[in-house]
Amino acid sequence: MKSSLRSGLVALLMMGLPGCVSLSTHEETLQELQVITSDLDRTRARNEALTKQVQMLRESNTRLQDGIASLNAAAVKTENAENKVKELDRQVKELTVVKKALTQELEVQRQVSETHLKTIRRQQKELRERERAALLQPPTPKPDSEAAAHAPAPQTPETSPPASSVIDINKASAADLALILGLSKEDAERLIKNRPYKSTEELVSKQGMDRATVDRIKDKITVGP
Repeated sequence: MKSSLRSGLVALLMMGLPGCVSLSTHEETLQELQVITSDLDRTRARNEALTKQVQMLRESNTRLQDGIASLNAAAVKTENAENKVKELDRQVKELTVVKKALTQELEVQRQVSETHLKTIRRQQKELRERERAALLQPPTPKPDSEAAAHAPAPQTPETSPPASSVIDINKASAADLALILGLSKEDAERLIKNRPYKSTEELVSKQGMDRATVDRIKDKITVGP
């Protein structure tokens, strides 16, 4: 291409010299000039095509960069999601362990409750049997009036509750305290919490039970070591 330009310039210079250029040389110079013009047009066309290609490559590069940024953002989101899934798995495992422990504790409480219920039923049955036995006892025969007049007056023994109905407040269960003494659940639990007692008077001073309740149950309780 440079050589063609150089030849064209030389031809133009020769054309500028009067009397030194023939007609054939002039035609050849015109033909070369046309060739150079065509080359320039093709060069411009290729340059424009290359410019468009460069612009397209730049746009493609921009889109590619945007796509890479989107992929990076998606990768970050995926990593965060995986971390959340791992955290949820850990929490599920912890909750499973807690649930198992609570289930075991509930089973123990259920067994204790059944044991207390059986004890209460057994004691209620014993009380009913004692009441029934007391009702079935034959009446004491009345002595003759003369024999009774000469007979010494019977000594009235001190009344005391049956041995089976006297309970040790330092050892009795809450169910026994509620069933035999007629205490409320709260009083029975508070009585057990403040053990041991040295005397029944401590039920008032230490336990905080009112005097009327202590007087009502004093014949049914004892204070053991």
